Amino acid sequence: MKQKNVDDIQVSISKSKQKANVDGVINIIQQKNIVIQDIIRNTILSISRNTSDEIFSNNDSILSISILTDIPQGLLHFRHI
Repeated sequence: MKQKNVDDIQVSISKSKQKANVDGVINIIQQKNIVIQDIIRNTILSISRNTSDEIFSNNDSILSISILTDIPQGLLHFRHI
């Protein structure tokens, strides 16, 4: 009978550790998500500024900004996990 209680406690501890690990991974992903969104935002601003300075062509700017604005939509999914 005591062995069953010990086994139950060990299983409970194992599940708690797994949940803590999953929560930690989710937290890391969410933190990285924020960093990636900042990088994308800053890149879009840079492209916009450099287009006015004629470093990028208008076509390059439109295409790049279009692609970069689509990326955060996929990243938002991870924010709600």
